[in-house]
Amino acid sequence: MVNDVGRHMRPSRGTSTVNVPHDLHALVRAAVRLVRRKTGRSYSLMQFTQEAFAAQLRVIAETYNDGRAIEPDAEPLEPGKAV
Repeated sequence: MVNDVGRHMRPSRGTSTVNVPHDLHALVRAAVRLVRRKTGRSYSLMQFTQEAFAAQLRVIAETYNDGRAIEPDAEPLEPGKAV
């Protein structure tokens, strides 16, 4: 089921790095600060990233996996092209 995204988001041994264009990173930083300012609550870049990944996983599961949850895959991906 698409809403099973959270069951795979357990604390892990560490974190990974993801290359993000500087312009996009600056927009995300601004969005995080906006949430903090408007809500007065603690909100982090990590929280934003996890929520964004979870939302996109739900979209992809619904669109390409017949609504079934996507299972973890530890196999490294081939290098992507520069954006």
